[in-house]
Amino acid sequence: MKPKKRSRRSQSRQVRNCASVASGDEDDKIAEVMTAVENELRSAVTKHGPMKSMHEGYAVILEEMDELWEHVRLKEKLRKKKDMREEAIQIAAMAVRFVIDLL
Repeated sequence: MKPKKRSRRSQSRQVRNCASVASGDEDDKIAEVMTAVENELRSAVTKHGPMKSMHEGYAVILEEMDELWEHVRLKEKLRKKKDMREEAIQIAAMAVRFVIDLL
């Protein structure tokens, strides 16, 4: 059975409810991450333009996931949080780009 589609109003309400649960410190972290994602997104769009196809969008996201996996699968003492954070931000930016290209 297909899941019911939520209205935009319902989705907006859900986002606001999630945001209201966050503490002040968490709000700062969310703002920092969202700014980093937006900067990465704008850089990618300027550099590469829109995705040529949904297949390309999927491939780009998968490539970023593979790059994150390379860091995650290292032994814990060899992992660099900064590198994992950068890859996760790139994944988020490419996911947002994918959604934007669907509009």
